[in-house]
Amino acid sequence: MAEGRASSAIPIMERPLGSLLAESTVKKFKKHLSIETVGDLLWHLPRRHYRRGDLTDFSELKVDDFVTVAARIASVQTIDPRERYGPRGRKPSRTVVTISDGARTLDLVFFNMPKWQREKLRVGESGLFSGTVSSFNKKLQLAHPEWEVFDDLDASQQQSWATGLVPVYPAKKGLTSIAIRVAVGKVLEQIDVDRIPELLPDALRSEEGLLPFGRALAAYHVPTTEEEFEAATSSLKWREAMLLQTYLVTMREFNKQIASTTRPAGDLLTRFDQQLRFELTDDQRRVGESIGADLLRAHPMNRLVQGEVGSGKTVVALRAMLQVAQSGGQSVMLAPTEVLASQHFTSIVRQLGDLAQELHPVLITGQQTAGERRKAALAAASGQSRIIVGTHALFSDRTSFADLGLVVIDEQHRFGVRQREALRSKGVSPHTLLLTATPIPRTVAMTAFGDLDVSELRTMPVGRTPIATHVVPELREP
Repeated sequence: MAEGRASSAIPIMERPLGSLLAESTVKKFKKHLSIETVGDLLWHLPRRHYRRGDLTDFSELKVDDFVTVAARIASVQTIDPRERYGPRGRKPSRTVVTISDGARTLDLVFFNMPKWQREKLRVGESGLFSGTVSSFNKKLQLAHPEWEVFDDLDASQQQSWATGLVPVYPAKKGLTSIAIRVAVGKVLEQIDVDRIPELLPDALRSEEGLLPFGRALAAYHVPTTEEEFEAATSSLKWREAMLLQTYLVTMREFNKQIASTTRPAGDLLTRFDQQLRFELTDDQRRVGESIGADLLRAHPMNRLVQGEVGSGKTVVALRAMLQVAQSGGQSVMLAPTEVLASQHFTSIVRQLGDLAQELHPVLITGQQTAGERRKAALAAASGQSRIIVGTHALFSDRTSFADLGLVVIDEQHRFGVRQREALRSKGVSPHTLLLTATPIPRTVAMTAFGDLDVSELRTMPVGRTPIATHVVPELREP
């Protein structure tokens, strides 16, 4: 491919679109999609691809079928209300292109069709037209079909265009998928995709049968064959998984280099277990032992505990809080809603029993009065309270802690990474415990949460109502 006008000194993915596309197009991409460079555009991947379909004979056209037909243009007529009524003609202009296969005709209808497009649809030209068949006044038509006109339409050109895969891009009102597709095509014509940096070693690519990154990216945008599209898709997916796992492994190793305060267990946990009115399940004990071992390490714990509603995640988290409290450390439990935070607080106070007076748990939410919130914040900042439960109010600059040792986040998927880190930053490398009731398959958990240790609570405490899981077909209950 040609290099275009852009300077070769600039890395290919960092080149401004202004060096390759018209200024008006560049402005639209910046305004609607914040796309300014070649890399921005090529990473704006199609959300899906569709096949125009094999060529359809005029005699087989049916309403609602998506078809592609080869035909010649018999007539072109444009009705513009503004030409007849002046400024009062507010209705859109309507262009009707009648095409014929030699025996039958079909209307193509376009509203507000740009003049430069109308000029390409000349009587006598042959082309391919692709769209969904509809009916108007008992006559079949294609409304706003895709089309391609050829000066000399041979069989191979027809079949190639008709069976080609068409990318569909995430678009905006002022920037359509078709406009994005055209821009991508123009950019790819002007750059050398083989110069796009490759992160994977050649030996690894060869072993896995992967396309070079630049070629895979180009082929995903503009596939010429089904085989090329499949190869591009597989190559990009493999790279994405590889980069994700590399990042997660790096984060796990980085976390091990961070110093954290060890939190040995003591009599607080022993006294709590002795006053419990129920027996811990085997899963609760097993997960508790894993968490206890994590808290003894010199680097921060990062653990995800998943279990159904009622499986006892809260008591597992509370036992971890007591281990942290033994050395004077504080624990924060973050909940996504006021109701859930209040429920957790009430449950924790009840389960602590006499220990509540010693640990002084407090609740911090946005719905509290100024006086209540000030009092709770003071207890947290002074270290008097060693267990703090709250909502987003915990992110406030007015909320601080004396010795934050453990961050517990319930329904962790309801919070973003930045929010979690904002809370962690209020302490010195605190341990982190994430709770979720959303079932996550083990393979997915290992892939998406590779920087976390994952524990599961599979058994329910005695007396709890079993959880019933039902699969409801979407067609029946949309």
